Amino acid sequence: MKQRRKQYGRKRTKRDAGQRIENGTKEKLRENSGRGTEDTSEKELKRKTGSTSEKRTGTGSARHARDVNSKEIFKNEKLVCQFLRDYTGISIFSDIRPEDIEDVTAKYHAYLGVEFETDIVKRVRVHIGDEQREVYVIPLIEHKSYVDYDVQMQLLRYMSVIWYDYGRQQNKLAGYSITGRKGFRYPLIIPIVYYEGAENWTADASLWKRVELGEEMRAYIPDFSYKVVRIHDYTSAEIQGHGNEMSLMLMLNRIQSPEDYTEFIKTSKAYMTSVISEAPPEFMDILLDVFWALLMKMNVPEEEAEELVENLGVKNMGYLFENAEKMDIQAERRNTREAREWAEAEKARAEAEKARAEAAEYSFRIILGTLVGLCRNEGLTKEETRIRLHDFYRVSETDLNKYFEICWQSD
Repeated sequence: MKQRRKQYGRKRTKRDAGQRIENGTKEKLRENSGRGTEDTSEKELKRKTGSTSEKRTGTGSARHARDVNSKEIFKNEKLVCQFLRDYTGISIFSDIRPEDIEDVTAKYHAYLGVEFETDIVKRVRVHIGDEQREVYVIPLIEHKSYVDYDVQMQLLRYMSVIWYDYGRQQNKLAGYSITGRKGFRYPLIIPIVYYEGAENWTADASLWKRVELGEEMRAYIPDFSYKVVRIHDYTSAEIQGHGNEMSLMLMLNRIQSPEDYTEFIKTSKAYMTSVISEAPPEFMDILLDVFWALLMKMNVPEEEAEELVENLGVKNMGYLFENAEKMDIQAERRNTREAREWAEAEKARAEAEKARAEAAEYSFRIILGTLVGLCRNEGLTKEETRIRLHDFYRVSETDLNKYFEICWQSD
């Protein structure tokens, strides 16, 4: 037991989530500059370069912990491949491989700013006949454990910057404005919402329904649809039938209560053991993250959660089944009514956070619009106004890129 603790045990606290990215980045910089520690074993090196298992995401918000770990799942190209192939029902993904998938998220943050730093964009090579094509996939997973009615706008912003950046790159490669030619085509973008919530997804798929006079002026409003992958639309048997790592992740993410967990443990031992026995070692890091988030989601006391996860170890799932009673204790602590009240309170808090953010954005736009009006009254040109806002009023480039054109046109 002591050896297992030494080898796999990792202390996890509610402070971890806020420091995980910062700490991982600092360690990577130390390694790259030759200032790493003397211990260069594979396990220690993996830990120091930002291994996911070192940075568990226990937080005060169970939904946030779940969302962060959903992102960890979608960072892994093998899991993304299994997800696109097995759960989207989109034919061009039927024979893709992990090596066909590339994460290109970072290049779009420069356009969109910190608000979008938790989202993911994948570039996928697909074969259509004898031709290979690039397809961009936007799997929105963050904060989608509840229904988000503004998801179309979030997707539209991503689609716009992806096409803009693609066109800019193609013009640069060609040496002229190739995008202005009749035969030029932009790449396909497939937006996907990965939804873990138990309630039905009730947000409209059409953008025009979110716009005033949308029905009357529908011809002038950009429109598209998105694919919703709701894990509760699949039965346990359907998910387990795939028998791969992503199926296990989805089974764990379907768990909404201690009772769900107990039922899973009782009925899925053979399935879970089979998947784990064939999984690569790096999969265990992600599994431990997801399992930690699950324990936090159901308010398992941290000491009990730490004992479970620290002793889980690589491909040592027997310990999990032997200690399932720790979760049974939680089932006794909360009945169905309490669980529902807890979920409703989480949803209310999320909606309140979103309302506060929207109010802050609205106030900022009013102030920026006022400043634009003052500059125009002084006779400043559009570019002079932008420079004044940036240099004198200290408005950031990110905010200018997002709001300046709107304020200038509406003033």
